[in-house]
Amino acid sequence: MDVLFDVGGVLHRTTRATVSCHAPHMLSAMIARSEEAVHFIDRNGNTFGSVLDFLRSGHLSKDRDHLMALRVEADFFSIGPMLVEIDALLAEESTLQGVLAACQSMERNLQLLMERAKSM
Repeated sequence: MDVLFDVGGVLHRTTRATVSCHAPHMLSAMIARSEEAVHFIDRNGNTFGSVLDFLRSGHLSKDRDHLMALRVEADFFSIGPMLVEIDALLAEESTLQGVLAACQSMERNLQLLMERAKSM
């Protein structure tokens, strides 16, 4: 059976099976309690599409800005597995940025050492 969400004026059609994935959360509770034809949610309609994508596939985009926006929505809808995945991706990115910064610092230090060695 199809479920229709009007999220911030953007219509999203999906199935009850999709909404029930990774339950319990706000969306699964919403459709369990109600037989309304359209469920209105006053949130960002474009971001909600990514919430449904996660419920369908369990995968997320790795774009940091998008992940930060999705984290807010995952928290709002109480989708625990989505929060865990987002936090893991953000932590991984933070670690990679730290490694990159360390490499850049080492490169600068090596350049300084080489310049000093040449001037001796």
